[in-house]
Amino acid sequence: MPWTDLLTPFPGGDRRVALIHFRASLKKLDALAEVAINDRSDLGTVWPEIIEEASKLRDKLVTDNEKRALRELNSLLMDRKLLGAVKARDGNICRFCGLTVNWEIQGAGQAGTFIPLDMRMPVHDPEVVFVGCRSCYRLRWSGSKEGKPQVGPNPLPE
Repeated sequence: MPWTDLLTPFPGGDRRVALIHFRASLKKLDALAEVAINDRSDLGTVWPEIIEEASKLRDKLVTDNEKRALRELNSLLMDRKLLGAVKARDGNICRFCGLTVNWEIQGAGQAGTFIPLDMRMPVHDPEVVFVGCRSCYRLRWSGSKEGKPQVGPNPLPE
């Protein structure tokens, strides 16, 4: 499959328009990187713009199947009964790395989240969902996108 098939078409499904926007983002990132590399004093002002543009570019490379999987995962996160059962079973320990998770923070590596056994499948069974940290979540998500085998969770501590 050509890499252009990874682009989610813009409204109307016009892949040419998607490629034009994609190329514009690449050019802007290249120009920002050039400024940041050559003028270190300007890095602080350019860095937030680099992050924003890179995020836009990443969003343009998300496939429809990945968006569907994320929607299904988000619907799982709304199932309070299911997540309550998982949290009661696992407590505050990431079942993949053993780190104590923090449910009060968001986005950081130790932030608590829920991780399905198969990141690509919808989940409605607490036996295939586990407490995890954001770091393990990110590793599993990127690994599933790359087709890497997914390692199961560690057993519950005695």
